[in-house]
Amino acid sequence: SAAAASDARRAAVRAYVLPLLCGMVSTSSSTRAKLWASNGLDIFLQLLGTEEPQMQVGLMRTLDIWLAEDHNRVESRLCQREAVAQLVEVYGRLGRNAATARSPVLPQMLDSLKAMLGRSSKVAVSLATGGLVPHLLEPLTAGPTGPAAAAAPGGQAAAAAAAAGRGTSSAPILR
Repeated sequence: SAAAASDARRAAVRAYVLPLLCGMVSTSSSTRAKLWASNGLDIFLQLLGTEEPQMQVGLMRTLDIWLAEDHNRVESRLCQREAVAQLVEVYGRLGRNAATARSPVLPQMLDSLKAMLGRSSKVAVSLATGGLVPHLLEPLTAGPTGPAAAAAPGGQAAAAAAAAGRGTSSAPILR
């Protein structure tokens, strides 16, 4: 149908335009000012919830770069309720998506988050109080289950401890 063809064309163009826009954040302060005036930061935040996982990685890296380059303005926006909710939802969805959890996307997304939290304690506090912490703790408290977990060294003990709510892993999720 015509609508499907139009959607396919839009997706193909988007696959080229989005990386271009993300790259523009790194170019100059005047380019960032133009992106800001065009609501680029808000658009990037909205796209985080709709793009493919690999595009989400690029968007998070872009947000981190923009935070580094235009700290006060970007920090202020990222601490607003809507932005916090969008970021928390993205990381919550990543944690719930088993395919993403097994792919290289999750560590890449966590690396970008770690960099952003290191740049801004205000963003860190906003995300923590906005609901991010349970999503980050879930992989630590949800122990392995199933036959593979039982077959792993210490697997049955680890699975039993996890089922009892006493996860055995103390490794941090952020590297």
